[in-house]
Parts: sequence; structure tokens; C-alpha cells
Amino acid sequence: MKQLLLDKKALFFLLLVAGSFLQGQTLDPVIENPDVIGINKLPARATFFAYESVDLAHENDMLKSKRFLSLNGTWKFNWVKSPELRPKDFYKDDYFTDKW
Repeated sequence: MKQLLLDKKALFFLLLVAGSFLQGQTLDPVIENPDVIGINKLPARATFFAYESVDLAHENDMLKSKRFLSLNGTWKFNWVKSPELRPKDFYKDDYFTDKW
């Protein structure tokens, strides 16, 4: 019983010492520099959209513009190993894509 108590005290002491060493370590200065986030990143920019009229620009609703095309929707893909194996005339409106 006395040996078990001694082992617990020794373990507690070792953990205490190890914890103090871990707290003493510092981070790499590169990580602490907030400018590092900007490496290999383009600067921020504003979104631009050219409306047909000033009135539409004041409404600020791109969906009402004739120049806006939404790409949201269902897309179909046909993956092939090489461009030569692609389906011919797949871009035409009447091409049958139900088996894709």
C-alpha cells in the first residue's frame, strides 16, 4: 500500500514537471504573425456587375438583368478516359443524355 502511494506521488510529480516544460515552449514566430495568412492569396476585391440601366443598378438585383445567367441547376457529366471517346454532338439541345 505504501509502495502504491509512493508510485502515485512519483507519477503526479512527473506529470507536473512535464506540464511545466510544455507550457514553456513558444510557437513558431511565423504562426503568430497575422500577415502570414495573406501568403499566396490574392487581395480582396469588390464584386462587379454591369447592369443595362441605372434603374436596375439601383435595385441591385442581378436576377432581373438580361446579362445574368445562373448556373444553378441539374448538370449531367459523362466521364471518359480520353477526349476521343467523348460523345459526339453532346452539346446540341436534342442530344439524348438520359443514360449519363
